[in-house]
Amino acid sequence: MEILQRLTFSIVQGSSNAFEAIELATGLLPENGRGIELVNVRFDFESSPIVLAGSTVDLLLQLTKSVQTAEVFESGNDLIAKWKRYQSATSVVAEGLILDLPVDIPIEKPILVVSPEINIAFDTGQLTAAQTVNGVIEYRSVKVPEVDILRILQA
Repeated sequence: MEILQRLTFSIVQGSSNAFEAIELATGLLPENGRGIELVNVRFDFESSPIVLAGSTVDLLLQLTKSVQTAEVFESGNDLIAKWKRYQSATSVVAEGLILDLPVDIPIEKPILVVSPEINIAFDTGQLTAAQTVNGVIEYRSVKVPEVDILRILQA
């Protein structure tokens, strides 16, 4: 049985319904000939999100290779993984968000990363308070030929 390694992260929204992004150090140096194959992302909310009365909440968590300031809609070279969810509240009362937590985002085809950081973003809409998301990225450490590292970094 293969042992997966982990990178942990925490994203704190500066205000309710704000797009927040962080750079997460991978510990990789291109000259070391190592990479990581991302296998799974798991995250949870520090407290239960409450949806504003009469509104629809949208939640987003995305991993990208470069820094983003908004949701990435196309799955090009930059998008690694993405999770998005919508939920409506009645027009009378605010409601707790109904989610199976923690949320797992399996990466169907392992994605090779050789850069010193990856980027994680979290966004919400129509919640009553700022949120904190804690998570873990599971990966395998792999040896990568120098020519492949250069090709990936230049893509």
